[in-house]
This record gives sequence, structure tokens and C-alpha cells, in this order.
Amino acid sequence: MPLKNVFHFVFDTIFLFSISWGCAERQRANPLDPRNPETHGKPTGLQVCSDYKGVTLKWQRLNFEALVGYNIYRKSGYEKNFKKIAVVHPDSNTYFDRDIQYEVRYRYCISYQLKEYESSVSDEVSIVPGPSFIWVVFKNCGQVAKLTHDSSHRVFQVGGMGFPSIIAVDKIDNGVWVSDPYWRLIYRLDKEGTITKQISDVGWSVALAVDTVRNVLWVADAENHKIQRIDTNGIILQQITDFEYPSCLALDMRSGACWVTDSSLKKVTKLTSQGAVEQVVFLSAPPYAISVYQKDGSCWIADSCGVTQISAAGVVLQYLKGFNCATRISVDQETGSCWVLDFGTDGYDAKLVRLSPQGEKLFQVEGLAYPQSIAVDMTDQTCVVADTYNYRVVKISREGELVGEWNTNCTPWGVAIEQKRNINK
Repeated sequence: MPLKNVFHFVFDTIFLFSISWGCAERQRANPLDPRNPETHGKPTGLQVCSDYKGVTLKWQRLNFEALVGYNIYRKSGYEKNFKKIAVVHPDSNTYFDRDIQYEVRYRYCISYQLKEYESSVSDEVSIVPGPSFIWVVFKNCGQVAKLTHDSSHRVFQVGGMGFPSIIAVDKIDNGVWVSDPYWRLIYRLDKEGTITKQISDVGWSVALAVDTVRNVLWVADAENHKIQRIDTNGIILQQITDFEYPSCLALDMRSGACWVTDSSLKKVTKLTSQGAVEQVVFLSAPPYAISVYQKDGSCWIADSCGVTQISAAGVVLQYLKGFNCATRISVDQETGSCWVLDFGTDGYDAKLVRLSPQGEKLFQVEGLAYPQSIAVDMTDQTCVVADTYNYRVVKISREGELVGEWNTNCTPWGVAIEQKRNINK
């Protein structure tokens, strides 16, 4: 073959190959093409979030002229197959599912619908809606987040704070109060996460309790060795001294009394709703945390090497040994059982222990790292843990199983439960 013809042959071959390659590349750029490296021919970015009324789905909208809509598929509980529950207009990228029940796991996926073609379904997502939310403070990031009932999805996350460490829910409107010891501030956030108020000059606030009946905040100021009673407008009502290191507060909502643990003086003090000293109980070890059983006013105390239960009158009812370092405690108000954080030897071998009302160890959950806070969700008797140096928030069932987890780049420091005021509605 003449050299000129060889040149033309090679050129034509390369040209045709380039055209076919370009066509293939354009075809693979089609989001409906299963060979598309980003979409794999199916919808992407599907997310779910729940509130008290239902489940919201969101996804990445597809700009495609031939698109007719999005098919919504759902599978609940132990159903074997997904069922189509809706077709959403192509201009939308959200869907709200009202037909739900609390404490049921729902799985969702979606597909693209064209006139004569339906794409593969998206990767599925799941959620367990319920009558509560979980609030979390992230100390190192200066942020507060609100998580769904199952602790697996984020509703929102807001910043603008220094080093928030303690959070408490205001049951009047389901907003929260957040203490920021570093900046000596207390913030008030509404249920949407907007900071609506700041209270300054509260000292190094290491503990916070909210009396929504009397509109009073109780603040433990470890820096100035005192307890402060502050109204919800920020006016100091009273300052109570005779403390060395007040470390935790717990309210008896029947009377408005406030129990205070003092880790340095190894005592717990019961203050009346007006701040007068009513009871003082001395312990053999430093008490770090206290929780009140609201049905009878008895208290469970995490006092380092053990757990002590005392009556509302301050009489010791039982003392439980077998803990390396009990640091946090929370009572299940429905059953009277108790959840305890055992910090272990260095915090990195910490575990969560559940005790019966009689003090019997029911089980323990290991694998926690430097956990800083726990809270019982009374809507399902689970325990939420700020698993701080594992950078996650976990939800543990009453049987000891992991039922929810939220992973983060920040250190969760405090947790609190927002509960629907009337669960039956």
C-alpha cells in the first residue's frame, strides 16, 4: 500500500475511533446510563429526616427534559418488598410521608420516571420516627445540633458559640438552654436552633437545670464555688455559697427542690425551691452526678467507685460497688431503672451499665471512649450517649442493643431529650 494511502487509513481510523469514543463518553454522561460513574443510572443524594408528624425525603433534582417524575418507594417494618407510595412532580425534590407510625423502621428509595422507561432505584435509606428529638452540644466546634428520634439523622446544626458543654431542654416550648463556661455565658435557643437570648456573668457553669414550672434556672458555678438561681430573663435571684466544687444539679419537679453534688467536699445538698438548705448527705467518695426519680423523689448518685441511692429525705437506701469510676447517671422515669457511665481506668475503656430498680446489673455496653453525657429518652426507654472521643452519638435500647448512631467530626459533650408534650396526638 502506498505511504499516502497508509496515512489516510490511519487518520480515518483515529477519526472514527475518536467519534465513537466521544459518543460513548456523551452517553455515559447521561445520568440514566448505568455506566455513568457518578449516578450509575439511578437517583443520588437521597436523605431522610423525621419530625412529630412524618418523614421528609430530599434528593438531588435531575434537570432532564424527558423526566416525568420521581417514584417514591417505601418498605416498613418486616415487609419484604418495597411499595410505590407516590409519584412526585419533576420540578420538586422533596416528599413528605404523613402515613407513618412511631417506633417503626421505614426504608425508602426512589427512581426516575420517563414516559416509557423507569431507572434503577436509588440506594435505600432508613429512619425510625418517634415523639422525640435529641439535642447535642459539640464543645470543640462551638456548635449545637438537633438529631432525629433514632439518633441517625441530623435536623440542623448551628454554631456561633465558644465551648458549649451543658444543654437542658425547656419543656415549655422545646427550646434549649446551653451553658458556655469558657465565655461565661448561657444561651437560649428556640426549637429551630436560633439563639434568642444570652445571659452573661454566670461564671464557670459546669451544670445547669431548668425549672419550667417556676421559670428558674439553676446554675452550678465551679469557678466561684456557688449555686445561682436565675430567672429566665437573666436576673440573678439568689447566690448560694458553702460549696467547693459543685459538679451536678438535679431537680425534684414535685417540689422544685434542687440536689447539688459537691465533688470536693464529698457531699450532696438538697436545696428548697427558694434556695434554703434542706438536707446534706456526706459520702465516702466524690459524687460526680445525680439523678432524681420523680415518682418518689429518691436520688441515684454516681460517686466514683460506686452508685448510691438515697431517699427524698436523704436516707441511704443502697450502695452498689463494682465500678471503676462512675461519672454520669440517669434514671428511667418509667421503670425506675438506672443508667450509669463507668469511665473505666482512663476513659478509653468506658462502658454503659443498666441497673434494675433494686440495683441488679442488667447488662453493660462496652466500646465507649471518654463519654461525657447520657440522657434517657422516655418515649422508648432508650439511653442516648455522647461518645465523645469516638466522635459519635449513640442510642442504646433497653435490651442493650445499638439502635441509632450519628457520626461527626466534632466532640459531642452534652445530650438532652426533647419530647413531644402529648405523645398520643
